[in-house]
Amino acid sequence: MKAVRMIWGLLGSPQPEGAAAKLLSESESVCKVCGTRQAVTADASKALGSNFTDRSLYASPESGRVCDCCLWACSGRGVRTIRMWSVAAAPGVTLPDSQEKAAAWIGQHDGICLTSRHDTSPILGLLLNPPESEWAVSIAVSGQKHVMPYTGLNHGPTGMIRMETADVPYTQEAFSAAYRPALELRRMGASAEMVQAGQPPRFEGMEQAKAWKRLNSDINPWKGSPILDLALWAITKPIMEGNHS
Repeated sequence: MKAVRMIWGLLGSPQPEGAAAKLLSESESVCKVCGTRQAVTADASKALGSNFTDRSLYASPESGRVCDCCLWACSGRGVRTIRMWSVAAAPGVTLPDSQEKAAAWIGQHDGICLTSRHDTSPILGLLLNPPESEWAVSIAVSGQKHVMPYTGLNHGPTGMIRMETADVPYTQEAFSAAYRPALELRRMGASAEMVQAGQPPRFEGMEQAKAWKRLNSDINPWKGSPILDLALWAITKPIMEGNHS
């Protein structure tokens, strides 16, 4: 099950803007994108356009309608579109505020944070300590792809994370096992590419060389995996300089 309607609800059920809004009508139908039956929909071919590239991800590709939620999630421009933002969402969980530009567009709302790689700590907070209740994370790498509509609705320590154009199978145990040695290797001076390749940084002494060898062994099972890609995306300079572990 996808998290798009939960995320939309946490944001106050915002409506599409501009020309997209004029396409909606009281026409109950199954939504092509999320697969749920909704009262307010639009003609999908007109609303999403013939060049829309996410057809393989549709929950109900046979439908010709798209709901107001999914039309909002797949429309907008600049910072006034969800595709620009990475999302951490968990109803009933206290999360950091959304970034200033996101909040100027959509406001601040409980249980959800819109962020970017400038501050990955809200994402890390959920991935390292997921609640037993519903939660979701989506990662916008380029800001050019529709990511949030296709991210998984998770419960507890297992689930699915949508990262740009890939589904990342997630368990709390696997993410922690990949993230913690990756963080220490990055703090030692290894770039993300060096971590993936098992390439050592310049050592300052034998103790550091021994530490690198141990950490490189710990991370070996995850090299080339989507879960390590996710961990390395989250490890930014502020994270390396902070107290995240």
